[in-house]
Amino acid sequence: MTATGGTPTDPAPPSGQPAPRRPRAKKVAVLRLGRIAGVPIEVDSGFLLVAVLLAAPYWLAGRPATMALGAGFVVLLGFSVLVHELAHSRVARLFDIPSQAIRLNAFGGVAHLKWMPKTPWKAVAILLAGPLSNLVLYGLFEAALGFTTRETPPLLRAFLDIGSWINVSLGLFNLLPAFPLDGGRSAYVLLAPVIGKRAAGLTIALCGLALVAALVAFSFRYGLWLLVIALILAQPNLAVFKRARQEAA
Repeated sequence: MTATGGTPTDPAPPSGQPAPRRPRAKKVAVLRLGRIAGVPIEVDSGFLLVAVLLAAPYWLAGRPATMALGAGFVVLLGFSVLVHELAHSRVARLFDIPSQAIRLNAFGGVAHLKWMPKTPWKAVAILLAGPLSNLVLYGLFEAALGFTTRETPPLLRAFLDIGSWINVSLGLFNLLPAFPLDGGRSAYVLLAPVIGKRAAGLTIALCGLALVAALVAFSFRYGLWLLVIALILAQPNLAVFKRARQEAA
């Protein structure tokens, strides 16, 4: 999940530069939910597919309570990703950068900004706003859990637990130094002026490939969903790595 407006290895084109066109994605079914603060909100079939797959263990249990938890998981995941992308969009707006759309997709979501600011601290502020918003939500869910008692309905407590887990996972994972995660793009923005764009891209890509290897290893014990995440992360980090090697040749 991230904010777009530049490429992974050049994420901060000058402010005022002509707005890049939104990249044409592969044809997928898109549901337009409306607008929030003037920004179109979209959900594509990839997000729904991933959300349903993640919720499947709840539904396969076959009990009404666990099936309700599965539905709650999908709703809480969509809500948490939307808050993440709205945070990108809101901070960008503080710097007079409009958002073209927010779309929830198979990797989570993306806020399509017209451009990213040239000033590094502004770009980093926009990028980190997303994961930080999830950590705030995590704190709110944990605070709500602190008010629960023995009389609290178990289903409500389970919903709060799921919301807490989703948001701490989204927040911390997106801070990791890998493309196209917010942490990776932020690290690139900060490193590029110091060690150069090629070296910065290569450094983050290597971190990303190390993360991919770790996810593959852990997937054998903790589930194939980690392997899916690894495959999604592998492509952009491998592409940046190859490009950096070619430029060095």
